[in-house]
Amino acid sequence: MAQYLIRKGKLNYELAKFDDSADSIETYTIYGRKCSCPSRYSTCKHTKILAAWQQAKEPQGLVYDDKANVIGNVFT
Repeated sequence: MAQYLIRKGKLNYELAKFDDSADSIETYTIYGRKCSCPSRYSTCKHTKILAAWQQAKEPQGLVYDDKANVIGNVFT
């Protein structure tokens, strides 16, 4: 199962995809409503995860699954 961590940069957001290791598999850049992933849809799952994170007031360390559900926290 893939896990996602989000961080806010100066001009955009970065969403890192992890599997069962400490190293990220992919890192996607989200700027505006566009994602750098290869999806052909304008609202991919990465933008949905970002929207859920923003709705939660952008807390640091939350870990999300593919369906934008919180599954953990890095800091606990």
